[in-house]
Amino acid sequence: MEEQPLEAIAAPLHGATTAAVVHLLQPRTLDEALRADLAELGRAATAMLAHDTRLTDLGIEIVGVRFSLLRAEPDVERALQTPAREAIRQDADKATFARRAVAVEREAAIGENELTNQVELARRQEELVQARGRNARIEAEQAAVAATIASESDADRVRTDAQARADAERALGEAAGAAEQARMAALQDVPVGILTALALRELAGSLPRIEHLTVTPDLLTDLVGRLGAREGR
Repeated sequence: MEEQPLEAIAAPLHGATTAAVVHLLQPRTLDEALRADLAELGRAATAMLAHDTRLTDLGIEIVGVRFSLLRAEPDVERALQTPAREAIRQDADKATFARRAVAVEREAAIGENELTNQVELARRQEELVQARGRNARIEAEQAAVAATIASESDADRVRTDAQARADAERALGEAAGAAEQARMAALQDVPVGILTALALRELAGSLPRIEHLTVTPDLLTDLVGRLGAREGR
């Protein structure tokens, strides 16, 4: 059976293309091969096939090679997708944990802010209580000072009044003494009869009022005798 012209061309073309693809993908891992840049692989394969003698001897010129898709077998593809899915799941878990951490940090920040506000409020309340205490103490001290001043003023007034009364009484006593002394000096040269009369008048002025007086002969004789004796002296 004679070989058809297309078959004669297809066999070396297939062999050369397979060799080029194997040469390009063999150094790579499966994951690297599946993630490879298809356009870059096409340019590299085109360059290799352009210098392949199996094709040039047949007069075949390779213009370009295009890789439409690189896929593994279904079982292998599922196996390869497992790490990716696990990585995606881990990334999702990390994102969830990160969101929870951010939420916890926010709650902690809010709690810390509330605690700071409470501490600041307590500090202000303490300052207010201290200020009120200082004001109350100042008012008490001022009231005590005012009471002391008032008490001292009252005491000074009482002492002044007492001193004034004492001075007045002393002045009155001195005046009375001086008057009595002057009176005694004035009566020093007065005759005894006149002094007796004056004494009797003062005595009569100090005695209670007498409505009726009975003078007996004996009383009159005794009184005349005493007056006569004083005149003789």
